[in-house]
Formats: sequence, structure tokens, C-alpha cells
Amino acid sequence: MIQDGTTNVYRSRLEEVADKLLEVLELEPHHEGTRLRLAEVNMELWRLAVMEDNAAWMGQQRRTVEQYAPDPNPYREELDGFGRIKLSISPADAEAWLYRFETLNAKDSKGRMMASRLVPVPYDPATGSSEKGFARRETRRIAAGDLPEGDRPSVYSFDELPDMKLGAGTLVLDGVPPGSYLILARAPGHAEIRVPFVMPRQGSLKRNIAPPAAAMVPEGFVFIAGGPAGLGGETAGALSQQEYIVPSQLIAREELSMAEYAEFLDHLVRTNQEDRSQARLPRDFGRPLAKLSSDGRLLPIDPAQDSEAFGRSPVRGVSLNDARAYLAWRSERDGRTYRLPEDRAWEVACRGVDERAYSWGDVPGSGLAAVSQGYGDMKGEIAWNWKDNLDESVWGVHNLAGGAAEWTMSPFSPEAQPGDPVFGQYSIRGNAWALQPVGLRCAFRTSGQADYFHPTIGFRLAMDYEG
Repeated sequence: MIQDGTTNVYRSRLEEVADKLLEVLELEPHHEGTRLRLAEVNMELWRLAVMEDNAAWMGQQRRTVEQYAPDPNPYREELDGFGRIKLSISPADAEAWLYRFETLNAKDSKGRMMASRLVPVPYDPATGSSEKGFARRETRRIAAGDLPEGDRPSVYSFDELPDMKLGAGTLVLDGVPPGSYLILARAPGHAEIRVPFVMPRQGSLKRNIAPPAAAMVPEGFVFIAGGPAGLGGETAGALSQQEYIVPSQLIAREELSMAEYAEFLDHLVRTNQEDRSQARLPRDFGRPLAKLSSDGRLLPIDPAQDSEAFGRSPVRGVSLNDARAYLAWRSERDGRTYRLPEDRAWEVACRGVDERAYSWGDVPGSGLAAVSQGYGDMKGEIAWNWKDNLDESVWGVHNLAGGAAEWTMSPFSPEAQPGDPVFGQYSIRGNAWALQPVGLRCAFRTSGQADYFHPTIGFRLAMDYEG
């Protein structure tokens, strides 16, 4: 495999050879040996394009290979790259559908062109094709400002076509093109789940699809199926590029809200711990960001703000120690063991398993996340509802790019020693409001000590999966 700086040199030499072979074919257009050699050279250029994940260049080289290769084409299998996946779908009455992530370009309801994003399109393995008309229908829906039909909390349109339904039991799907896919599965008495996977070129995969019992997934939580995922990168604070085996787990679909956090503070007041309640109020650079009313609600300091909207917005201005105290109280109240997301698992929850840069794809753009240009509290500047943004991960988790930044349970640098600047600091994930678009990337990380707080930092709940 050609790597690093030698790639360009190798490519230039191949292109020089190809040019000379084309000159020969101008004189003898049907010379079989020259045509075969040209196909071989362009096939090697195609392999370089695969290494660089350059779809346009891959297509260009493929067309040349197909033009000059003999019939039957000896490179057909490699060019197609079809793979196989063996599925074990249970229980016996489970239903499952296969979707392929494809790029959608659409205008919003105001006629503005939106950034390209990846959307799941119904895929029929029997015909080896995506549903015809989906992109046109989805483009019209977005332009009209309509939400997907049904009660599923998603910005995606999941068309569950009867003739594209996968059966339960053991299935083998051959001829699956390389790409990023998603399986939607459900069964009576079980939670609906999404299982993303990437089909490598000429790959062979096995996946067990088993929706957990509904009782195992609390209301408002999303099931993250275990499996391999790539993470890391070169953006600010990012982990080194690595493969991570994701353990099956549960993560809250939404960030914890001001109203939910208020229940904790109100409990402290009602149990004669008013000083502790005051100490754990959301703060804005040392000043209160909110105040607790006599009826147990967190209200904005600015009376001009909508108090109902404020209560629905993410809690922010809290430290890791505040988050830990809330988790301990909530766990005891609910009889469940809540925790914060682990650092790497948070990134996987954001970017899925296809290593996309943002939760919605690889292209930044306006209207896709709840963001602000300011560095203080966002106050009433934006709508926080997931329905007003398209910031949804492949798993169905909202506002991982936008919204508040979020504490995790993980040390920022586990190897740090006393004296290191980041010693004792914990990883903070998610939107850095003043650092767009870098701060919206799933791999972006920053950090803080456990008692650090900021008006942009909140948290969401996670749980181990006990199934």
C-alpha cells in the first residue's frame, strides 16, 4: 500500500504511463495489449482513490477501466466491492428494515439551501437498490417545513415499506455495496432500536439484532448497540485515531433540562439543605444563572425571559461535582444507577460508526444545531427543541453537536501526572458556542476540573445496559 508523500509521486508516474498508453491507442485504437495495460494502470489509480476515499476520482477511474478492460471485466468484483452480512434477528416476531445513508441536499422552508447531510434511505437487498423517489419526497417535506409522520421522536423519515421488510431468524444478505447502513428493529414488548454498521469493500460482517425488553430502556433513553467504531481525529482536543469496541449502553436522548435539575434543588430545600441548594444553583461566571422559586422551579434571572422555555432548556452553568450530586440523588429516587457518559462512548453516540465529522454528516452548515455566536448564556436567543434543529445522531440522540457542552465521567488525560496542566481535569464534550464549526465536531474535546463551571456546560444521563 502506498502511503504518505510517496502517494503523489506514484500517482504522477501512473498518470504519465496512462498518457503514453493513450498516445499509442490514438495510432492503434484496438490494440488489445495496450488497452489491457491502460485498464491495469487506471485500476491502480482507482485503488489510490479508494485509499483517499475520493468518490469523484474513483468514479472517473472506474469509467476508464470499464472502457478499456476486456470482456468479461476481470476487475468487476473488486470495482463493485460487494460484501456479505449475516444477520441474526430475534425474537421470532421481530420486524426489521435496512436503510442506506445517502447524501441529501435540500432547501429549508424559507428557500435557503441547507448543508448536505446524511439521511437513512430505505434499501432493498433483494434488488440491491434504494427506494426510488425517497430523495424527491424528502426534499419536498423539508421545504414544506413538515415533520416526519408518526410518534417517533426523529428528524428522519423512516418509511417502513412492507416489501422491504427483513425477516426474523438468521439471514444472509449477499451483494451489499460498500457504504454506511442502518437497521431499524422492533418487536412487541421491546424497545425500538437502531443498529448502524459500515460495509467495507468486499467485507464480511455478522450482526446480532435483538431489541431489548421495553422495561430495560427507561423513557427518554436510547439504546446504543455494542460493536466496533472509529473515533478520534485532528480537531482541537481530539483523541488519537483509534478503533473502539462500544459496549452496549443507554444514553439520554436529550440533555438534562433546567426543570429536571430544579427537582433536585427543590428536594434539598425541602430536606433542610437550603445552603447546599444555593451552592448548586446554575451559575454564570460566579453569578446566579437562575433562581429557585418557592414552588420549586428554576427561573431565569432576567424577568424578560420566558420562564417556561427556560425550564425546557438544558441545564448549564453547573460543575462536574454538581452533576455527580444530581446523579446520586436521582439514582436513589428512581432506584436506578445513573451515570455520565464515558468520553469515547459519547463520541460514538454523536458520530455513529461511519466516522462522520458531525452528527448529521461531514459538512457544517447553519440550521443544523442549536448554537450561538456568544460566549455567555444563550438566554432566549434560540429554540432548544429538537424539532427546530436537525442535530440527531444515527442512534436517535439529540443535540450532541449543538445545545450545551456536556460533562463526561472520564479524565481528560488518564496518563497525566501531578504538575501536568490537565492533571485532575475531566473531559467535556459537545458544542463550544464560540468555536464554530470546530466546536460542533463530534471529536472535539475540552476539559475542566471537577469544581469548574461555565454558562455553556451542562450534562446528560447515561446508564450501563444490564441485558
